[in-house]
Amino acid sequence: MLGAVTIVFVVMRFAGGDPTYAILGDHASPDVHEALRETLGLNRPIYQQYFEYIRKLFTFNFGNSLVKKVPIGDLISYHIRFTIELAISGFVIAVMIGIPLGIVAAYKRNTKVDHIIRIVSLIFPSMPPFYVGIVFILLFAIIYPIFPSSGGGNLNDFYDRMYRLILPALSLGLFTSGTLCRITRASMLDTINKDYVTVARSKGLDQIRTILKHVFRNALIPIVTTAGMLLAAILAGTVMTEMVFGRPGLGKLLVISVNSRDYPVIETLLALYALIIALSNLLVDIIYAYLDPRIRYE
Repeated sequence: MLGAVTIVFVVMRFAGGDPTYAILGDHASPDVHEALRETLGLNRPIYQQYFEYIRKLFTFNFGNSLVKKVPIGDLISYHIRFTIELAISGFVIAVMIGIPLGIVAAYKRNTKVDHIIRIVSLIFPSMPPFYVGIVFILLFAIIYPIFPSSGGGNLNDFYDRMYRLILPALSLGLFTSGTLCRITRASMLDTINKDYVTVARSKGLDQIRTILKHVFRNALIPIVTTAGMLLAAILAGTVMTEMVFGRPGLGKLLVISVNSRDYPVIETLLALYALIIALSNLLVDIIYAYLDPRIRYE
Protein backbone atom coordinates (compact mmCIF):
# COMPACT_ATOMS: atom_id res chain seq x y z
CA MET A 1 0.00 0.00 0.00
CA LEU A 2 2.73 2.48 1.00
CA GLY A 3 4.78 1.47 -2.03
CA ALA A 4 1.83 2.09 -4.35
CA VAL A 5 1.10 5.57 -3.02
CA THR A 6 4.83 6.43 -3.10
CA ILE A 7 5.07 5.47 -6.76
CA VAL A 8 1.96 7.53 -7.50
CA PHE A 9 3.43 10.56 -5.72
CA VAL A 10 6.76 10.35 -7.56
CA VAL A 11 5.16 9.83 -10.97
CA MET A 12 2.79 12.77 -10.52
CA ARG A 13 5.55 15.12 -9.38
CA PHE A 14 7.90 14.28 -12.24
CA ALA A 15 5.32 13.76 -15.00
CA GLY A 16 5.42 17.41 -15.99
CA GLY A 17 2.70 20.00 -16.09
CA ASP A 18 1.78 22.73 -13.65
CA PRO A 19 -1.62 22.74 -11.91
CA THR A 20 -1.48 26.50 -11.53
CA TYR A 21 -2.03 26.84 -15.28
CA ALA A 22 -5.19 24.73 -15.00
CA ILE A 23 -6.39 27.05 -12.23
CA LEU A 24 -5.26 30.46 -13.51
CA GLY A 25 -5.02 29.86 -17.25
CA ASP A 26 -2.24 30.98 -19.58
CA HIS A 27 -2.83 34.71 -19.26
CA ALA A 28 -1.79 35.19 -15.62
CA SER A 29 1.63 36.68 -14.97
CA PRO A 30 4.55 34.52 -13.73
CA ASP A 31 4.42 36.31 -10.36
CA VAL A 32 0.78 35.27 -9.89
CA HIS A 33 1.63 31.67 -10.78
CA GLU A 34 4.53 31.67 -8.33
CA ALA A 35 2.34 33.12 -5.57
CA LEU A 36 -0.23 30.38 -6.12
CA ARG A 37 2.48 27.68 -6.06
CA GLU A 38 3.61 29.01 -2.70
CA THR A 39 0.04 29.05 -1.39
CA LEU A 40 -0.51 25.44 -2.49
CA GLY A 41 2.86 24.30 -1.17
CA LEU A 42 4.08 23.21 -4.61
CA ASN A 43 7.35 25.12 -4.31
CA ARG A 44 8.47 23.25 -1.20
CA PRO A 45 11.10 20.48 -1.41
CA ILE A 46 9.79 17.17 -2.74
CA TYR A 47 10.50 15.28 0.48
CA GLN A 48 8.45 17.78 2.50
CA GLN A 49 5.54 17.46 0.08
CA TYR A 50 5.82 13.66 0.30
CA PHE A 51 5.73 13.45 4.10
CA GLU A 52 2.87 15.93 4.20
CA TYR A 53 0.99 13.81 1.66
CA ILE A 54 1.55 10.60 3.68
CA ARG A 55 0.49 12.33 6.91
CA LYS A 56 -2.75 13.57 5.40
CA LEU A 57 -3.43 10.24 3.73
CA PHE A 58 -3.13 8.18 6.91
CA THR A 59 -5.10 10.70 8.97
CA PHE A 60 -7.86 10.74 6.31
CA ASN A 61 -7.33 14.44 5.80
CA PHE A 62 -7.31 14.45 2.02
CA GLY A 63 -7.41 18.21 1.70
CA ASN A 64 -9.14 20.19 -1.03
CA SER A 65 -9.14 19.87 -4.80
CA LEU A 66 -6.75 22.38 -6.36
CA VAL A 67 -9.16 23.08 -9.20
CA LYS A 68 -12.67 22.67 -7.76
CA LYS A 69 -11.80 24.12 -4.33
CA VAL A 70 -13.97 21.57 -2.49
CA PRO A 71 -12.95 18.84 0.00
CA ILE A 72 -11.73 15.71 -1.77
CA GLY A 73 -13.75 13.58 0.66
CA ASP A 74 -16.95 15.21 -0.60
CA LEU A 75 -15.94 14.62 -4.23
CA ILE A 76 -15.25 10.93 -3.56
CA SER A 77 -18.45 10.41 -1.55
CA TYR A 78 -20.51 11.74 -4.48
CA HIS A 79 -18.74 9.98 -7.34
CA ILE A 80 -17.97 6.63 -5.69
CA ARG A 81 -21.59 5.46 -5.65
CA PHE A 82 -21.69 5.43 -9.47
CA THR A 83 -18.44 3.47 -9.67
CA ILE A 84 -19.57 0.95 -7.04
CA GLU A 85 -22.82 0.36 -8.93
CA LEU A 86 -20.95 -0.17 -12.18
CA ALA A 87 -18.20 -2.38 -10.72
CA ILE A 88 -20.59 -4.64 -8.79
CA SER A 89 -23.00 -4.94 -11.71
CA GLY A 90 -20.18 -5.72 -14.15
CA PHE A 91 -18.73 -8.31 -11.75
CA VAL A 92 -22.12 -9.99 -11.24
CA ILE A 93 -22.70 -10.15 -15.01
CA ALA A 94 -19.21 -11.63 -15.51
CA VAL A 95 -19.92 -14.31 -12.89
CA MET A 96 -23.41 -15.07 -14.22
CA ILE A 97 -22.09 -15.50 -17.76
CA GLY A 98 -18.56 -16.84 -17.26
CA ILE A 99 -19.05 -19.53 -14.60
CA PRO A 100 -22.14 -21.25 -16.10
CA LEU A 101 -20.53 -21.28 -19.56
CA GLY A 102 -17.36 -22.74 -18.05
CA ILE A 103 -19.35 -25.48 -16.30
CA VAL A 104 -21.23 -26.36 -19.50
CA ALA A 105 -17.99 -26.39 -21.52
CA ALA A 106 -16.37 -28.78 -19.02
CA TYR A 107 -19.45 -31.03 -18.93
CA LYS A 108 -19.67 -31.07 -22.75
CA ARG A 109 -15.91 -31.22 -23.28
CA ASN A 110 -14.62 -31.88 -26.80
CA THR A 111 -18.08 -31.41 -28.32
CA LYS A 112 -19.41 -28.67 -30.60
CA VAL A 113 -20.89 -26.90 -27.56
CA ASP A 114 -17.47 -26.86 -25.89
CA HIS A 115 -15.79 -25.54 -29.04
CA ILE A 116 -18.35 -22.74 -29.44
CA ILE A 117 -18.03 -21.68 -25.80
CA ARG A 118 -14.24 -21.68 -26.00
CA ILE A 119 -14.35 -19.47 -29.10
CA VAL A 120 -16.77 -17.07 -27.41
CA SER A 121 -14.57 -16.98 -24.28
CA LEU A 122 -11.68 -15.85 -26.47
CA ILE A 123 -13.72 -13.22 -28.31
CA PHE A 124 -15.07 -11.45 -25.20
CA PRO A 125 -11.68 -10.49 -23.66
CA SER A 126 -10.45 -9.28 -27.04
CA MET A 127 -13.12 -6.55 -27.10
CA PRO A 128 -12.26 -3.69 -24.70
CA PRO A 129 -15.20 -2.31 -22.70
CA PHE A 130 -14.98 1.12 -24.34
CA TYR A 131 -15.25 -0.45 -27.82
CA VAL A 132 -18.22 -2.60 -26.80
CA GLY A 133 -19.75 0.45 -25.16
CA ILE A 134 -19.54 2.48 -28.36
CA VAL A 135 -21.16 -0.37 -30.32
CA PHE A 136 -23.92 -0.68 -27.70
CA ILE A 137 -24.60 3.06 -27.83
CA LEU A 138 -24.80 2.94 -31.62
CA LEU A 139 -27.15 -0.07 -31.64
CA PHE A 140 -29.33 0.38 -28.55
CA ALA A 141 -29.33 4.16 -28.04
CA ILE A 142 -29.17 5.61 -31.56
CA ILE A 143 -30.38 3.07 -34.15
CA TYR A 144 -32.80 1.40 -31.73
CA PRO A 145 -33.38 3.95 -28.94
CA ILE A 146 -34.08 1.47 -26.14
CA PHE A 147 -31.58 2.65 -23.54
CA PRO A 148 -30.15 6.10 -22.72
CA SER A 149 -26.67 6.73 -24.11
CA SER A 150 -25.16 8.58 -21.15
CA GLY A 151 -25.57 9.79 -17.61
CA GLY A 152 -25.66 8.20 -14.18
CA GLY A 153 -29.32 8.80 -13.50
CA ASN A 154 -31.22 10.54 -10.74
CA LEU A 155 -29.75 9.76 -7.32
CA ASN A 156 -33.25 9.69 -5.85
CA ASP A 157 -34.63 7.34 -8.52
CA PHE A 158 -33.27 3.80 -8.12
CA TYR A 159 -34.96 2.46 -11.24
CA ASP A 160 -33.61 5.28 -13.41
CA ARG A 161 -30.06 4.58 -12.20
CA MET A 162 -30.42 0.84 -12.84
CA TYR A 163 -31.91 1.51 -16.29
CA ARG A 164 -28.92 3.66 -17.25
CA LEU A 165 -26.57 1.05 -15.79
CA ILE A 166 -27.55 -1.81 -18.14
CA LEU A 167 -25.35 -0.95 -21.14
CA PRO A 168 -22.21 0.06 -19.17
CA ALA A 169 -22.46 -3.01 -16.94
CA LEU A 170 -22.87 -5.32 -19.94
CA SER A 171 -19.86 -3.73 -21.64
CA LEU A 172 -17.74 -4.33 -18.55
CA GLY A 173 -19.13 -7.76 -17.68
CA LEU A 174 -18.70 -9.29 -21.13
CA PHE A 175 -15.04 -8.27 -21.18
CA THR A 176 -14.19 -10.13 -17.97
CA SER A 177 -16.57 -13.09 -18.39
CA GLY A 178 -14.38 -14.78 -21.02
CA THR A 179 -11.42 -15.14 -18.66
CA LEU A 180 -13.65 -16.47 -15.89
CA CYS A 181 -15.19 -18.96 -18.31
CA ARG A 182 -11.82 -20.39 -19.39
CA ILE A 183 -10.55 -20.69 -15.80
CA THR A 184 -13.79 -22.39 -14.72
CA ARG A 185 -13.55 -24.90 -17.55
CA ALA A 186 -9.88 -25.68 -16.88
CA SER A 187 -10.44 -26.06 -13.13
CA MET A 188 -13.49 -28.26 -13.67
CA LEU A 189 -11.62 -30.54 -16.07
CA ASP A 190 -8.78 -30.85 -13.57
CA THR A 191 -11.24 -31.97 -10.88
CA ILE A 192 -13.72 -34.05 -12.87
CA ASN A 193 -11.46 -37.13 -13.05
CA LYS A 194 -10.62 -37.25 -9.35
CA ASP A 195 -11.31 -40.45 -7.41
CA TYR A 196 -14.07 -38.96 -5.24
CA VAL A 197 -15.97 -37.95 -8.38
CA THR A 198 -15.72 -41.51 -9.70
CA VAL A 199 -16.99 -42.83 -6.35
CA ALA A 200 -19.92 -40.38 -6.42
CA ARG A 201 -20.88 -41.58 -9.89
CA SER A 202 -20.54 -45.23 -8.86
CA LYS A 203 -23.06 -44.59 -6.06
CA GLY A 204 -25.62 -43.61 -8.66
CA LEU A 205 -25.65 -39.83 -8.22
CA ASP A 206 -27.05 -38.03 -11.24
CA GLN A 207 -24.68 -36.02 -13.42
CA ILE A 208 -26.01 -32.58 -12.49
CA ARG A 209 -25.67 -33.21 -8.75
CA THR A 210 -22.22 -34.71 -9.21
CA ILE A 211 -21.03 -31.74 -11.25
CA LEU A 212 -22.41 -29.05 -8.95
CA LYS A 213 -21.82 -30.64 -5.53
CA HIS A 214 -18.57 -32.55 -5.98
CA VAL A 215 -16.79 -31.15 -9.03
CA PHE A 216 -17.66 -27.46 -8.99
CA ARG A 217 -17.19 -26.91 -5.25
CA ASN A 218 -13.74 -28.51 -5.28
CA ALA A 219 -12.78 -26.48 -8.35
CA LEU A 220 -13.70 -23.16 -6.73
CA ILE A 221 -10.30 -22.09 -5.39
CA PRO A 222 -8.75 -21.22 -8.81
CA ILE A 223 -12.06 -19.64 -9.81
CA VAL A 224 -12.17 -17.46 -6.68
CA THR A 225 -8.52 -16.47 -7.22
CA THR A 226 -9.28 -15.39 -10.78
CA ALA A 227 -12.41 -13.53 -9.69
CA GLY A 228 -10.37 -11.59 -7.13
CA MET A 229 -7.78 -10.64 -9.74
CA LEU A 230 -10.53 -9.65 -12.17
CA LEU A 231 -11.59 -6.95 -9.74
CA ALA A 232 -8.48 -4.99 -10.75
CA ALA A 233 -9.45 -5.38 -14.42
CA ILE A 234 -12.99 -4.26 -13.63
CA LEU A 235 -11.75 -1.17 -11.76
CA ALA A 236 -9.48 -0.32 -14.68
CA GLY A 237 -12.34 -0.89 -17.09
CA THR A 238 -14.64 1.47 -15.20
CA VAL A 239 -12.40 4.43 -16.09
CA MET A 240 -12.96 4.26 -19.86
CA THR A 241 -16.49 2.88 -19.52
CA GLU A 242 -17.53 5.88 -17.44
CA MET A 243 -15.99 8.21 -20.00
CA VAL A 244 -17.81 6.53 -22.90
CA PHE A 245 -21.20 6.51 -21.15
CA GLY A 246 -20.75 9.85 -19.39
CA ARG A 247 -21.18 8.37 -15.91
CA PRO A 248 -20.00 10.70 -13.11
CA GLY A 249 -17.94 8.03 -11.34
CA LEU A 250 -14.43 7.92 -9.92
CA GLY A 251 -12.97 6.95 -13.30
CA LYS A 252 -14.29 10.07 -14.99
CA LEU A 253 -13.18 12.17 -12.01
CA LEU A 254 -9.69 10.65 -12.32
CA VAL A 255 -9.42 11.51 -16.03
CA ILE A 256 -10.59 15.08 -15.44
CA SER A 257 -8.12 15.45 -12.55
CA VAL A 258 -5.23 14.14 -14.67
CA ASN A 259 -6.02 16.63 -17.42
CA SER A 260 -6.06 19.51 -14.92
CA ARG A 261 -3.03 18.25 -12.93
CA ASP A 262 -5.10 18.16 -9.74
CA TYR A 263 -2.44 16.31 -7.71
CA PRO A 264 -4.34 15.78 -4.43
CA VAL A 265 -7.37 14.26 -6.17
CA ILE A 266 -5.25 11.99 -8.39
CA GLU A 267 -3.13 10.74 -5.51
CA THR A 268 -6.14 10.12 -3.28
CA LEU A 269 -8.06 8.26 -5.97
CA LEU A 270 -5.14 6.00 -6.88
CA ALA A 271 -4.51 5.27 -3.20
CA LEU A 272 -8.20 4.35 -2.90
CA TYR A 273 -7.94 2.00 -5.88
CA ALA A 274 -4.87 0.35 -4.32
CA LEU A 275 -6.74 -0.08 -1.02
CA ILE A 276 -9.74 -1.68 -2.74
CA ILE A 277 -7.50 -4.18 -4.55
CA ALA A 278 -5.64 -5.01 -1.32
CA LEU A 279 -8.94 -5.58 0.51
CA SER A 280 -10.21 -7.79 -2.32
CA ASN A 281 -7.08 -9.95 -2.06
CA LEU A 282 -7.63 -10.21 1.70
CA LEU A 283 -11.24 -11.26 1.09
CA VAL A 284 -10.08 -13.96 -1.34
CA ASP A 285 -7.72 -15.35 1.31
CA ILE A 286 -10.56 -15.47 3.84
CA ILE A 287 -12.81 -17.29 1.36
CA TYR A 288 -10.04 -19.86 0.82
CA ALA A 289 -10.37 -21.02 4.43
CA TYR A 290 -14.11 -21.47 3.99
CA LEU A 291 -13.80 -23.41 0.73
CA ASP A 292 -10.92 -25.64 1.83
CA PRO A 293 -10.94 -26.81 5.49
CA ARG A 294 -7.26 -27.76 5.15
CA ILE A 295 -6.32 -24.07 4.98
CA ARG A 296 -5.88 -22.46 8.38
CA TYR A 297 -4.50 -19.03 9.29
CA GLU A 298 -2.63 -18.77 12.59
